[in-house]
Amino acid sequence: MSWATVVFLIVAMSLSIPLLKIWTNHARRRQAHQGADETRVASVEGELDELRERVETLERIVTDERHRLEREFDQLDGTR
Repeated sequence: MSWATVVFLIVAMSLSIPLLKIWTNHARRRQAHQGADETRVASVEGELDELRERVETLERIVTDERHRLEREFDQLDGTR
């Protein structure tokens, strides 16, 4: 091996260490970000389920009240 090859290998190795550190840090951040996204998605899905239940309850109340009011109006009117 010539001295130029040795110098090239030393420089290449010394540059690869910081690049490897940057790459591993990026991979860790990406994994942490994915975990946060999954947590947020689960939270939003839970909120969506709660809102659906509330809307269903409100629909039942509104529908029931409307039906009851129509019957009362019909009784007062006496046409039906």
